[in-house]
Amino acid sequence: MKKLFFISMIVFLSLSLNAQNKVDFQINNNSVFVIPNSDKDYYVFNFKGKSAAQLYKSALKSVTKRYVDSEDEISKVPNQLLTINSSVTYTKQVFGGGYSDRRIYYAYNIEFKAGKIRINSPRILRVYFIDDDEEHPFSYIRVNSLSYMNSWFTKMNETINKVIEDIEGKGDNDW
Repeated sequence: MKKLFFISMIVFLSLSLNAQNKVDFQINNNSVFVIPNSDKDYYVFNFKGKSAAQLYKSALKSVTKRYVDSEDEISKVPNQLLTINSSVTYTKQVFGGGYSDRRIYYAYNIEFKAGKIRINSPRILRVYFIDDDEEHPFSYIRVNSLSYMNSWFTKMNETINKVIEDIEGKGDNDW
């Protein structure tokens, strides 16, 4: 019985530690990214024993590897801040049975201090309808289901989580 309890605790602890370093930004009714069940608009991750410069260097290496689209931009304040401008593209079925491609541009910041990083909630910069070559306000593409809208940003959250894994040294090293 003690062994079963011990093994259960080890599994629970490892799952808790792995789940700790994950972001899950969700869009709300006001078109703002939030953290579900929280009043904060950022995540903080601890990296004990690492300087701000070490964390910055690891993050910069990761974001330059992961954000490679020609429209992606990375702004830098060495050892203090990275601002990532990127986008997600999705295809939406429209009235009449056709499809329309849209691109949503967003930006987020990663801040660095000794032993920790802060990832601020992304901001939507603009929405571009590829088919009609026009820019629209985000409210123009609202749908009734927030979960449907949030599915568009799955790739954004996954990429941010891969950056965190890279900083932790757990990311893939394939090139």
